[in-house]
Amino acid sequence: VGSRCLLSMIGMLLFLPSSLSDCAMNRDSMFTCASTDINFLLTYYPDNWWTYGASGSGVSYIDPMDYMRMYLPCCLYCVWSLEYPSSVSIVTLYGPILNCVTFATDFQNFDRNSDERLSRTEFQAYLDSPLNSVLITKSFLDPEFMFSSADLDRNKFISSSEFLALRHFWAIAELTKTGPTVFTGGSTLRPMSEGRLGGLFIDRGQLELWFTGASGLTQNQYSNRKLEGWDPQQIRDATDSEKAAVFDRIDLDGSGAVSLEEHYFRYFADLNGDGRLSKSEYYLSLYRNVNDAGEQDNPYLYPINFNAHDWNRDGYVSFLERKFVAADADRSGALTSAEWMRGDFPESFVAEGQEMTHVKYFYYTVLMACARSGGWSPQCVLDVRIQDAPPFSTAALAAPGP
Repeated sequence: VGSRCLLSMIGMLLFLPSSLSDCAMNRDSMFTCASTDINFLLTYYPDNWWTYGASGSGVSYIDPMDYMRMYLPCCLYCVWSLEYPSSVSIVTLYGPILNCVTFATDFQNFDRNSDERLSRTEFQAYLDSPLNSVLITKSFLDPEFMFSSADLDRNKFISSSEFLALRHFWAIAELTKTGPTVFTGGSTLRPMSEGRLGGLFIDRGQLELWFTGASGLTQNQYSNRKLEGWDPQQIRDATDSEKAAVFDRIDLDGSGAVSLEEHYFRYFADLNGDGRLSKSEYYLSLYRNVNDAGEQDNPYLYPINFNAHDWNRDGYVSFLERKFVAADADRSGALTSAEWMRGDFPESFVAEGQEMTHVKYFYYTVLMACARSGGWSPQCVLDVRIQDAPPFSTAALAAPGP
């Protein structure tokens, strides 16, 4: 975890509400919100969460989402941020759909052999839920892609934590009761399920509906508890500029589609919010941490899986580095044109039958970083190496103009 986050956590430990359980920062507890903690979050006004149990002078206001990351990181999957206003974002966790208790109960019901993980057969029960079954029937969602995407560590099973991360992400679709708009790849019209991300993504249209539905539920909750000091005037609709800013912020690669990978990376894995994963953040995440023999990595001596992501060896994993690994379904170290398209990359970069290698992808990441920063600048330097073979080595230079 980043030093800033750690210092904040240590500095505020004295003011933890006595009703909250110990929310340890480790891989196994990140999705284990205790019932007492859930009840606390539902009972008290979010803007006042930080005041309960606080004492002494020098205690200042803490944004609700900052509070969650400092004190209750294992309950993050129980809270949704609307991401606006930018100063203090509105949070919601109300209604029958935005209910992390239901998520956990569903997992237990689906896990028929009680081995704490879902096989593909057991996962079918979730695929048969009303929204998913409709999207699958109408070829808007690929069930196999949903299963493989939720399997963040690629062990062919869905753990409880992976299932809860998926439900937190897909709650936007479940609340709005719709999938994304139809995707057209090039000149070929594909069913959504055969296009990018198998239809498992959030687009701007869904986000618009999400803002309306989630803020409405939250407004009702605040109004019903006005006598308890809850302030319904704190809830408002997003402006057009806020909607655009939110989507740009959560769409990490600027593709126009927010994937489960983007949501998990930003909301859960990146604990200090600096846009990249340190080695400690990586090994607290649900990403793969074992070798092919099932032996766990040693993060200090030989962090195999972290190194497989950290191509440029800068000690951090960017989202684009993670995105390549996630898209490499056959773990060959290169992306086929089919993997490239399904992984939500621009199709024009890889022709059918070709591959995207590590070397090519490095230049692609530089291009993307410059594009996302607002355009080319002197800081966006490309070291271009021309192949010493025809037509490059025999090309005649044009005569200089006057």
